[in-house]
Amino acid sequence: MKTMQTHFFRKSFFTGLTLAALGLAACDDDDVIRGRGDVTSQTRAVSPFNAVEVGGNFEVYLRQGPAEAIRLEGQENVLDVVTAKVEGQELEIKFKPFVNVRNHKTIRVYITNPTLTGLELAGSSRAEGQTPWTVDNLNLKVSGSGSLDLEMREANEVESRISGSGSMNLRGDAEDFESEISGSGNVRAFDLVTQRADTRISGSGNCELTVTQSLNARISGSGNVRYKGDPTVNVSVSGSGKVTRAD
Repeated sequence: MKTMQTHFFRKSFFTGLTLAALGLAACDDDDVIRGRGDVTSQTRAVSPFNAVEVGGNFEVYLRQGPAEAIRLEGQENVLDVVTAKVEGQELEIKFKPFVNVRNHKTIRVYITNPTLTGLELAGSSRAEGQTPWTVDNLNLKVSGSGSLDLEMREANEVESRISGSGSMNLRGDAEDFESEISGSGNVRAFDLVTQRADTRISGSGNCELTVTQSLNARISGSGNVRYKGDPTVNVSVSGSGKVTRAD
């Protein structure tokens, strides 16, 4: 009798677990958004901003212009779960919480703004400047596997930070350039002419830059710094990393 009761309770327990797992799977499936239909366009009205933060998987196109404007392209049911709102002076673009978006066409975000002081990409998003940007101080950050391509003019100070395997392609001119790479990211800035540069690499990342006056390079790991120009160079390396002149 005890054996039969034990068998019954074990069977009931595992049946309960199975039903619970199925219930959770059904709930998860309810939160999945799959792209449907053709690509459409939506315009979003926002208050003024001077910085942009993007989280998720988007293609972002940046244009310097006289007034703020945001336009999204994608499948309508997917765009309905994309939020674009300003917190403080920062425009945040991301999916709504607790939503799992799958199997959708590319989501493109077109941003026009007169002044940009910061741009942050998280996840696998990609951002590209459609016009050169005349800026004073600019803070750039890539966290994850995203990529950034941007041209700057007459910049006073540009700061770039990569955490993960992301990449940056930078062009133009700046007085001061600061670069920090944590992970396997890459900064390609041979076409960004700077007077003074400070670069730090922790991991296996790579940084390419052009400097005319002074370069401070610190490497911890197997990263590499390649530079053009004839600056005064101060090097600190811990590991197998190298600092070499490229021209």
